[in-house]
This record gives sequence, C-alpha cells and structure tokens, in this order.
Amino acid sequence: MAHYGTYTHDITAQFLKDLRATGCDIDMHLNRTRFWLDPSLEHHVEFYLKYSHIMHAVHPDEDLALGVRW
Repeated sequence: MAHYGTYTHDITAQFLKDLRATGCDIDMHLNRTRFWLDPSLEHHVEFYLKYSHIMHAVHPDEDLALGVRW
C-alpha cells in the first residue's frame, strides 16, 4: 500500500467521488485528505494516473511542520 495525501484546496467533488469508488481507506482532515492506494489493483492505478498531479506521497518519517525527514 502506498500512502498519499491531497490538500483540501485541490479537492473537487469528482475527486472525492472517484476516491470513494476505489474503496480505499480514507482519512479526512480539515486541511488535507489522506488515503492508501494498492498499486496491484488496476482501479487504484487508474485513480493515481488521473489525479497524480494533485497527490503527494506521505512518508511516516517526515515532519511536515519542519519539512525534513529523519
């Protein structure tokens, strides 16, 4: 599973509809939405290809406040 996020100001109604249709785990926050895509599933790859321009990879070892990884 790959962990991704999208900032709220980039999200459209169609994005949310398509995201829900993937059936992936979704974690919605005020400023961002995080979700997990499985690259072995064709419909997850199609979603990634359609929306990769607004998606950001989420790394568990990254401090978003400082913008650094350790």
